[in-house]
Amino acid sequence: LLTVLGSHANLIRQLQLAIVATLFFISAFVLWRGRHETLAARLPLAVLMFLHGLTNTVGLTEQVLRQSLPSGVPSFSQWFGLIHIESMVYFIGTALFMVAMLKERSEARHKIASLTDPLTGLSNRRAFFFASDRMLERCRRTGAPCTLLAVDLDRFKAVNDTFGHGVGDTVLRVFAEVARKQLRSFDIVGRLGGEEFAVLLPRTHSREAAQIANRLREAFSSSANQVNDQDVHATLSIGVAVVLGGETTISEALERADAALYHAKLNGRDRVEVDAGIHKIHLAKASRC
Repeated sequence: LLTVLGSHANLIRQLQLAIVATLFFISAFVLWRGRHETLAARLPLAVLMFLHGLTNTVGLTEQVLRQSLPSGVPSFSQWFGLIHIESMVYFIGTALFMVAMLKERSEARHKIASLTDPLTGLSNRRAFFFASDRMLERCRRTGAPCTLLAVDLDRFKAVNDTFGHGVGDTVLRVFAEVARKQLRSFDIVGRLGGEEFAVLLPRTHSREAAQIANRLREAFSSSANQVNDQDVHATLSIGVAVVLGGETTISEALERADAALYHAKLNGRDRVEVDAGIHKIHLAKASRC
Protein backbone atom coordinates (compact mmCIF):
# COMPACT_ATOMS: atom_id res chain seq x y z
CA LEU A 1 0.00 0.00 0.00
CA LEU A 2 2.81 2.39 0.90
CA THR A 3 4.53 1.54 -2.36
CA VAL A 4 1.37 2.28 -4.34
CA LEU A 5 0.77 5.54 -2.45
CA GLY A 6 4.40 6.53 -2.96
CA SER A 7 4.13 5.82 -6.69
CA HIS A 8 1.01 7.97 -6.98
CA ALA A 9 2.67 10.74 -4.97
CA ASN A 10 5.63 10.71 -7.35
CA LEU A 11 3.33 10.90 -10.37
CA ILE A 12 1.42 13.79 -8.83
CA ARG A 13 4.69 15.57 -8.04
CA GLN A 14 5.93 15.04 -11.61
CA LEU A 15 2.64 16.33 -13.01
CA GLN A 16 2.83 19.43 -10.81
CA LEU A 17 6.41 20.16 -11.88
CA ALA A 18 5.53 19.64 -15.56
CA ILE A 19 2.54 21.99 -15.37
CA VAL A 20 4.45 24.68 -13.46
CA ALA A 21 7.45 24.50 -15.83
CA THR A 22 5.17 24.68 -18.87
CA LEU A 23 3.32 27.72 -17.50
CA PHE A 24 6.55 29.60 -16.81
CA PHE A 25 7.97 28.77 -20.25
CA ILE A 26 4.74 30.00 -21.86
CA SER A 27 4.88 33.19 -19.77
CA ALA A 28 8.49 33.80 -20.81
CA PHE A 29 7.58 33.21 -24.47
CA VAL A 30 4.61 35.59 -24.32
CA LEU A 31 6.78 38.30 -22.75
CA TRP A 32 9.50 37.77 -25.37
CA ARG A 33 6.99 37.73 -28.21
CA GLY A 34 5.66 41.12 -27.14
CA ARG A 35 9.12 42.70 -27.35
CA HIS A 36 7.86 45.13 -30.02
CA GLU A 37 6.34 46.98 -27.07
CA THR A 38 9.54 48.66 -25.99
CA LEU A 39 9.43 48.22 -22.21
CA ALA A 40 12.78 48.01 -20.44
CA ALA A 41 11.46 45.63 -17.75
CA ARG A 42 10.04 43.12 -20.24
CA LEU A 43 13.28 41.25 -21.10
CA PRO A 44 14.59 40.70 -17.53
CA LEU A 45 11.11 39.57 -16.48
CA ALA A 46 11.04 37.06 -19.35
CA VAL A 47 14.51 35.79 -18.33
CA LEU A 48 13.36 35.25 -14.73
CA MET A 49 10.28 33.37 -15.94
CA PHE A 50 12.42 31.17 -18.18
CA LEU A 51 14.96 30.39 -15.42
CA HIS A 52 12.20 29.49 -12.97
CA GLY A 53 10.64 27.21 -15.57
CA LEU A 54 14.07 25.66 -16.15
CA THR A 55 14.49 25.02 -12.40
CA ASN A 56 11.19 23.17 -12.32
CA THR A 57 12.22 21.19 -15.42
CA VAL A 58 15.40 20.07 -13.63
CA GLY A 59 13.24 18.96 -10.68
CA LEU A 60 10.95 17.04 -13.03
CA THR A 61 13.95 15.35 -14.66
CA GLU A 62 15.30 14.32 -11.27
CA GLN A 63 11.93 12.85 -10.26
CA VAL A 64 11.68 10.80 -13.46
CA LEU A 65 15.28 9.55 -13.19
CA ARG A 66 14.86 8.58 -9.56
CA GLN A 67 11.82 6.48 -10.43
CA SER A 68 13.45 4.76 -13.41
CA LEU A 69 17.04 4.63 -12.10
CA PRO A 70 16.81 4.58 -8.31
CA SER A 71 20.55 4.11 -7.85
CA GLY A 72 23.26 6.65 -8.56
CA VAL A 73 20.93 9.59 -9.26
CA PRO A 74 21.72 12.74 -7.28
CA SER A 75 18.77 14.00 -5.28
CA PHE A 76 17.28 17.31 -6.27
CA SER A 77 17.07 18.13 -2.57
CA GLN A 78 20.88 18.36 -2.47
CA TRP A 79 20.58 21.52 -4.52
CA PHE A 80 18.44 23.14 -1.83
CA GLY A 81 20.74 26.13 -1.41
CA LEU A 82 20.81 26.94 -5.11
CA ILE A 83 17.06 26.42 -5.44
CA HIS A 84 16.45 28.62 -2.42
CA ILE A 85 18.54 31.44 -3.92
CA GLU A 86 16.85 31.08 -7.33
CA SER A 87 13.40 31.21 -5.71
CA MET A 88 14.29 34.35 -3.76
CA VAL A 89 15.67 36.03 -6.89
CA TYR A 90 12.57 34.99 -8.83
CA PHE A 91 10.00 36.25 -6.33
CA ILE A 92 11.79 39.53 -5.57
CA GLY A 93 12.81 40.13 -9.20
CA THR A 94 9.39 39.43 -10.69
CA ALA A 95 7.72 41.75 -8.16
CA LEU A 96 10.12 44.58 -8.99
CA PHE A 97 10.11 44.11 -12.75
CA MET A 98 6.33 43.59 -12.88
CA VAL A 99 5.74 46.89 -11.10
CA ALA A 100 8.31 48.57 -13.35
CA MET A 101 6.67 47.16 -16.50
CA LEU A 102 3.20 48.24 -15.41
CA LYS A 103 4.53 51.73 -14.72
CA GLU A 104 6.25 51.87 -18.12
CA ARG A 105 3.11 50.66 -19.86
CA SER A 106 0.98 53.26 -18.07
CA GLU A 107 3.41 56.02 -19.07
CA ALA A 108 3.44 54.75 -22.67
CA ARG A 109 -0.37 54.80 -22.80
CA HIS A 110 -0.48 58.33 -21.45
CA LYS A 111 2.08 59.38 -24.05
CA ILE A 112 0.10 57.76 -26.86
CA ALA A 113 -3.09 59.39 -25.58
CA SER A 114 -1.38 62.79 -25.56
CA LEU A 115 -0.41 62.34 -29.22
CA THR A 116 -3.66 60.86 -30.52
CA ASP A 117 -6.87 62.58 -31.52
CA PRO A 118 -9.52 60.90 -29.33
CA LEU A 119 -12.33 61.14 -31.89
CA THR A 120 -10.63 59.80 -35.03
CA GLY A 121 -7.70 57.87 -33.60
CA LEU A 122 -5.35 59.75 -35.94
CA SER A 123 -2.29 61.69 -34.82
CA ASN A 124 -3.15 65.04 -33.28
CA ARG A 125 -1.58 68.32 -34.41
CA ARG A 126 1.44 68.01 -32.13
CA ALA A 127 2.17 64.42 -33.12
CA PHE A 128 1.70 65.14 -36.83
CA PHE A 129 4.18 68.02 -36.89
CA PHE A 130 6.71 66.09 -34.82
CA ALA A 131 6.57 62.96 -37.02
CA SER A 132 6.46 64.98 -40.24
CA ASP A 133 9.47 67.13 -39.37
CA ARG A 134 11.46 63.96 -38.60
CA MET A 135 10.36 62.40 -41.89
CA LEU A 136 11.21 65.62 -43.73
CA GLU A 137 14.73 65.51 -42.32
CA ARG A 138 15.09 61.89 -43.42
CA CYS A 139 13.91 62.73 -46.94
CA ARG A 140 16.34 65.63 -47.08
CA ARG A 141 19.26 63.33 -46.19
CA THR A 142 18.30 60.77 -48.84
CA GLY A 143 17.22 63.28 -51.48
CA ALA A 144 13.71 61.80 -51.69
CA PRO A 145 10.80 64.13 -52.49
CA CYS A 146 8.06 64.84 -49.97
CA THR A 147 4.58 66.14 -50.74
CA LEU A 148 2.04 67.58 -48.34
CA LEU A 149 -1.77 67.44 -48.54
CA ALA A 150 -3.96 69.98 -46.75
CA VAL A 151 -7.44 68.45 -46.39
CA ASP A 152 -10.65 70.18 -45.36
CA LEU A 153 -14.18 68.76 -45.22
CA ASP A 154 -16.56 70.88 -47.30
CA ARG A 155 -19.36 72.78 -45.56
CA PHE A 156 -18.80 70.85 -42.34
CA LYS A 157 -20.63 73.43 -40.22
CA ALA A 158 -23.69 72.90 -42.39
CA VAL A 159 -23.43 69.14 -41.79
CA ASN A 160 -23.43 69.72 -38.02
CA ASP A 161 -26.27 72.23 -38.20
CA THR A 162 -28.42 70.08 -40.48
CA PHE A 163 -27.84 66.57 -39.14
CA GLY A 164 -26.45 67.16 -35.66
CA HIS A 165 -23.00 66.86 -34.12
CA GLY A 166 -23.33 63.08 -33.77
CA VAL A 167 -23.46 62.71 -37.54
CA GLY A 168 -20.66 65.27 -37.86
CA ASP A 169 -18.45 63.21 -35.55
CA THR A 170 -19.23 60.10 -37.59
CA VAL A 171 -18.23 61.92 -40.77
CA LEU A 172 -14.85 62.75 -39.20
CA ARG A 173 -14.39 59.10 -38.23
CA VAL A 174 -15.34 58.05 -41.77
CA PHE A 175 -12.55 60.22 -43.13
CA ALA A 176 -10.07 58.66 -40.70
CA GLU A 177 -11.09 55.16 -41.78
CA VAL A 178 -10.90 56.07 -45.49
CA ALA A 179 -7.46 57.62 -44.95
CA ARG A 180 -6.17 54.44 -43.26
CA LYS A 181 -7.36 52.35 -46.20
CA GLN A 182 -6.29 54.65 -49.04
CA LEU A 183 -2.91 55.86 -47.76
CA ARG A 184 0.30 53.85 -47.58
CA SER A 185 1.74 52.48 -44.37
CA PHE A 186 4.58 55.05 -44.30
CA ASP A 187 2.35 58.07 -45.01
CA ILE A 188 1.68 60.36 -42.04
CA VAL A 189 -1.85 61.63 -41.47
CA GLY A 190 -3.11 63.82 -38.66
CA ARG A 191 -6.05 65.90 -37.57
CA LEU A 192 -4.97 69.52 -37.18
CA GLY A 193 -8.23 70.63 -35.63
CA GLY A 194 -11.94 70.70 -36.37
CA GLU A 195 -12.50 69.38 -39.88
CA GLU A 196 -8.91 70.10 -40.98
CA PHE A 197 -6.45 67.30 -41.71
CA ALA A 198 -2.98 67.03 -43.20
CA VAL A 199 -1.12 64.19 -44.89
CA LEU A 200 2.62 63.91 -45.56
CA LEU A 201 3.51 61.67 -48.50
CA PRO A 202 7.21 60.71 -48.38
CA ARG A 203 9.01 59.69 -51.58
CA THR A 204 6.15 61.14 -53.64
CA HIS A 205 6.22 63.65 -56.52
CA SER A 206 3.45 66.16 -57.12
CA ARG A 207 1.72 64.22 -59.92
CA GLU A 208 1.55 61.00 -57.90
CA ALA A 209 0.46 62.98 -54.83
CA ALA A 210 -2.37 64.56 -56.81
CA GLN A 211 -3.51 61.11 -57.91
CA ILE A 212 -3.41 59.84 -54.32
CA ALA A 213 -5.33 62.92 -53.18
CA ASN A 214 -7.98 62.40 -55.83
CA ARG A 215 -8.42 58.73 -54.83
CA LEU A 216 -8.79 59.84 -51.22
CA ARG A 217 -11.38 62.43 -52.21
CA GLU A 218 -13.40 59.97 -54.27
CA ALA A 219 -13.28 57.25 -51.60
CA PHE A 220 -14.45 59.68 -48.93
CA SER A 221 -17.26 61.02 -51.11
CA SER A 222 -18.49 57.47 -51.64
CA SER A 223 -18.19 56.44 -47.97
CA ALA A 224 -19.72 59.64 -46.57
CA ASN A 225 -22.57 59.85 -49.04
CA GLN A 226 -24.90 58.34 -46.45
CA VAL A 227 -24.05 58.45 -42.74
CA ASN A 228 -26.20 57.08 -39.92
CA ASP A 229 -29.06 56.59 -42.42
CA GLN A 230 -28.85 60.26 -43.36
CA ASP A 231 -28.19 61.52 -46.90
CA VAL A 232 -25.23 63.68 -45.91
CA HIS A 233 -23.34 63.77 -49.23
CA ALA A 234 -20.17 64.95 -47.45
CA THR A 235 -17.21 65.91 -49.63
CA LEU A 236 -13.73 67.28 -49.11
CA SER A 237 -11.23 69.55 -50.83
CA ILE A 238 -7.47 69.01 -50.92
CA GLY A 239 -4.50 71.28 -51.54
CA VAL A 240 -1.21 69.70 -52.65
CA ALA A 241 2.25 71.21 -52.19
CA VAL A 242 5.70 69.71 -52.78
CA VAL A 243 8.07 70.39 -49.89
CA LEU A 244 10.85 72.60 -51.26
CA GLY A 245 14.53 72.03 -50.60
CA GLY A 246 14.88 75.21 -48.55
CA GLU A 247 11.93 74.42 -46.28
CA THR A 248 13.13 72.96 -42.99
CA THR A 249 9.76 72.47 -41.33
CA ILE A 250 6.37 71.19 -42.40
CA SER A 251 4.76 74.46 -41.30
CA GLU A 252 6.36 76.27 -44.24
CA ALA A 253 5.05 73.77 -46.77
CA LEU A 254 1.64 73.71 -45.08
CA GLU A 255 1.17 77.40 -45.88
CA ARG A 256 1.43 76.67 -49.60
CA ALA A 257 -0.76 73.57 -49.30
CA ASP A 258 -3.36 75.70 -47.50
CA ALA A 259 -3.17 78.25 -50.32
CA ALA A 260 -3.87 75.48 -52.85
CA LEU A 261 -6.72 74.26 -50.64
CA TYR A 262 -8.14 77.81 -50.63
CA HIS A 263 -8.19 77.76 -54.45
CA ALA A 264 -9.96 74.39 -54.35
CA LYS A 265 -12.65 75.96 -52.20
CA LEU A 266 -12.95 79.00 -54.49
CA ASN A 267 -13.17 76.79 -57.57
CA GLY A 268 -16.20 74.90 -56.33
CA ARG A 269 -15.06 72.45 -53.58
CA ASP A 270 -14.89 68.66 -53.84
CA ARG A 271 -11.67 68.91 -55.83
CA VAL A 272 -7.88 68.67 -55.69
CA GLU A 273 -5.62 71.65 -56.44
CA VAL A 274 -1.83 71.51 -56.68
CA ASP A 275 0.34 74.45 -55.63
CA ALA A 276 0.72 76.47 -58.84
CA GLY A 277 4.16 77.65 -57.77
CA ILE A 278 5.56 74.19 -58.60
CA HIS A 279 3.20 72.55 -61.08
CA LYS A 280 -0.10 73.83 -62.38
CA ILE A 281 -2.05 70.61 -62.15
CA HIS A 282 -5.77 70.62 -61.52
CA LEU A 283 -7.60 67.38 -60.95
CA ALA A 284 -11.14 68.59 -60.50
CA LYS A 285 -14.68 67.41 -60.51
CA ALA A 286 -17.92 69.32 -60.92
CA SER A 287 -18.73 70.49 -57.43
CA ARG A 288 -21.74 69.54 -55.38
CA CYS A 289 -22.96 72.71 -53.72
